[in-house]
Amino acid sequence: TATADGLSLARATIEWICSKISARTIFATHFYELTELPKYLPQVYNLSVASQEINGKIIFTHKIKAGPATCSYGLEVARMAGVPAALLKRASQLLLEQNNNQQMQSRQMSLQDLTEERPVAVSQNEQDLANLLKEQLGININETTPFQAFLLLSELVEKARKLV
Repeated sequence: TATADGLSLARATIEWICSKISARTIFATHFYELTELPKYLPQVYNLSVASQEINGKIIFTHKIKAGPATCSYGLEVARMAGVPAALLKRASQLLLEQNNNQQMQSRQMSLQDLTEERPVAVSQNEQDLANLLKEQLGININETTPFQAFLLLSELVEKARKLV
């Protein structure tokens, strides 16, 4: 199942339970996006398992607390379960790429607003910064290898340094 399919199915299930069945239900999921549902469905509320970070190590308290989890410990749990370090390193790289892609997508509209809706009279430096933002928006992260991404980032950083 694709993530979007799973998320859509999970949300539709919760909505169905709330609107059609009205049954008390415990719905466990890793889809963090579903923690927004109490804004739309007043009968839904979030609970999560508490944890603490002590000296850089995650301790799961096994206590249920109100509200969504503040962060994900999937990689830490995998490490604790004995998953090989090389595999965890690759998973960390993929997670970073995915998070960067999601941040880029969520910021794309506001960045487009910054670059497209400019006053007529702008300084050359402001125009250069706007062009740099447009260049970033043109990068298709899904078709970029990690090495290409590194080179692109190096180029963008160098260009930005010249402008600042």
